[in-house]
Amino acid sequence: MSDYALEYKSAEKIYVRSHLGKKQYTTGLTDVNLKIKKGEIFGILGLNGAGKTTAMKLALGLIFPTKGKIFINGVDIAKNQQVKKVIGYLPEMAYFNSTLTAFETVNFFAKLSKVKKSKQDIFEILSHVGLKGNENRTLSEFSKGMLQRLGFAQTLVHDPDILILDELVSGLDPLAVHDFRTIVQKLNEKGKTVFLSSHSISEVEKICHRVGILVKGELKTVMEHSQWQGKLEKIFVETVR
Repeated sequence: MSDYALEYKSAEKIYVRSHLGKKQYTTGLTDVNLKIKKGEIFGILGLNGAGKTTAMKLALGLIFPTKGKIFINGVDIAKNQQVKKVIGYLPEMAYFNSTLTAFETVNFFAKLSKVKKSKQDIFEILSHVGLKGNENRTLSEFSKGMLQRLGFAQTLVHDPDILILDELVSGLDPLAVHDFRTIVQKLNEKGKTVFLSSHSISEVEKICHRVGILVKGELKTVMEHSQWQGKLEKIFVETVR
């Protein structure tokens, strides 16, 4: 059994687009080698277009590497797609049917994940992400922050071992940011592995055990918490310039 929840081996992603008979090539990732340990919170930083979402989508099997391999718990996902069941994913912008209630939405995702959840189970998940009392409200009444909380609820519905969270606190108010940080830390204390991206360097500093910095698809550095000690913003700016 592997000690790593996620592993990228010489992973490369080149996007190819055709326009007027000509092919355009865009680099998503270039020769990324990264091992994310089981039970750690790993943060990935980078400017817009640096490759953060590409790295996450490769781990989810939503896109496939041009070169290299991606492993989940030591299993090559190209050879066994079933291994993805251990992952819970929160995209930066989650889209839901606005005519459904919060309960109906989470229940729908439970059925998609083929897990049986009682009404009480779903209410507990919604309470866990701060939506207690809003279970039967339709999503058309929800604020952006509430929808983000709902997105987190659907991420947790099948009790995944690995959480991939893309821009978890983007656009949230300070209270929601604090709540999400607390939720992630508690999940990590229960043994969950967390792979997250964020533009909020201060949040990454507070929550992550290790951090990687992507620059134009290249993983420039990976640091332990002890290596940045309150200097992460300075290190980030120096790395991306």
